[in-house]
Amino acid sequence: LVLTVSEGTARRAFRERRTYVLGSIRAAGKTGSLDEHAPFRDYSWFVGFAPAEAPLIVVSTFIMNHERWRIRAPYVGREMLRTALVPGHTPYRPVAAPARNLAMDAR
Repeated sequence: LVLTVSEGTARRAFRERRTYVLGSIRAAGKTGSLDEHAPFRDYSWFVGFAPAEAPLIVVSTFIMNHERWRIRAPYVGREMLRTALVPGHTPYRPVAAPARNLAMDAR
């Protein structure tokens, strides 16, 4: 399971600019995927834990993508582990569009 994160199918998800994002914390996990073609759906999942030697956090993610959106479950699992275990890490938060006043739009 450690090799899945360090060298296997989740390796790229746990790196940014070729650097392991959890620092000295080793994670372990298992990935999987499945796709359908009509209609198009892409499924991915990740189950993992960290630290690998004495787990404190366990995550399980399941993602279903349509044609236009691509995020993989190992990335979501990585961000969950990173937010919980890496001091000072602030998770990505998209900026919401400003609220629209529908009454003003109707004029």
